[in-house]
Formats: sequence, structure tokens, C-alpha cells
Amino acid sequence: MYTIEKLLSSLCDPTNCRERRRIIFDAGKHYVLHFRIDGVFITDKNIQKNDCLVIYNQPDSQQISFLFLAEVKKRSYTIDEVVSQLQTGRDILNDVFHKLSKINNPYAVYKLLPKVYQTKATANLVLQSLERIRKNKYTFIPILCAKKNKSIYHRFLSPRFKIRNGKNTIPIVYLGHNTDVIAAMYRKKYIK
Repeated sequence: MYTIEKLLSSLCDPTNCRERRRIIFDAGKHYVLHFRIDGVFITDKNIQKNDCLVIYNQPDSQQISFLFLAEVKKRSYTIDEVVSQLQTGRDILNDVFHKLSKINNPYAVYKLLPKVYQTKATANLVLQSLERIRKNKYTFIPILCAKKNKSIYHRFLSPRFKIRNGKNTIPIVYLGHNTDVIAAMYRKKYIK
């Protein structure tokens, strides 16, 4: 049902994302892959799911990738709802990544991408990303992009709001609307 092929077909343009630039991934855009989860990768309306998965490959090929699982809220929301959406997205993607075999054919990747993204550069970036994920050379960061509510303290949510990632838990990072996520992660020293 959920496969790497379906994920690759959900590649979208971050400047034309349904979130209408409430969340931005422009810094290092040549190294960014933006996938639409809600409504494209996961179409079941009965499943709570997050909005986007963004993979940022640092320019140095020896460095790790960052997987940003993003939920954008435009109106009222509860933090429990956000946690549930991000956790469901993480669990489904984890299953997909665990089944990831070595893919080394750029042309095969090229054919899976939406026509507008069928370029050699994009296919190579996807291959690089998949290889880093397969080798577990990535950092996972869940993000809530929204207006503040009373559960938000500074730039992190209350410590009880975390996503399970295997045996670990990872706090959800809060970012306000119209924030360039990658630039913010550099400022916060997540990315060095």
C-alpha cells in the first residue's frame, strides 16, 4: 500500500505547496526534496496524517540528511492532534524506509518521479537521499508550523509532546508561519 514508489510520486514543489508558503524550505533548495503526504502519499481520509515530508541533504556527501516531518496548522488545533498526525506519518514512513532496498538506477528513479521533476539532477538527489536513509545516516525532526497556542513554550512544545522514533522520543519543534525551516535549523544549531 505505502511504498517508496508511491512516496517518490508525491514529490511536489515547495513554492507551490498546498500550505501556501506558511512553511518554507528555500535555504539550500538544490538539496531539498519536498513530498506531499496528506492527500497524495496517504489518501485515506480516516487516517490522521501530517502534511509534508522534506528531505534536506547537506551539500557535503559525507554528511547526514535531515528528514523534516511537518504539520501546518492554519486554524485552531490541539497539540495532541498534532502529535497523533506526526506519529502516524512517522510510523508509515518508518515501515517504508525499513523495506528500502538498495536502489542504484537513476533511470528507474527518474521514471517514478512526477513528469515536472524528471531530471537527472533530481533523480541523483533522490538516490543520494535513499542511500543515506538506507544507511541510517539521517536525523529526523518533527515540526509544527502554526500560530502559538498556550501549549507552546519558547521554540519547543511542552516536553510531554514528543514523537516516538524507535526506542527514542524526539520533541516537536515549533516554528511560526512563514519561517524558512532550514535557515531556522542552522540558526538553532540543529544543522552545522
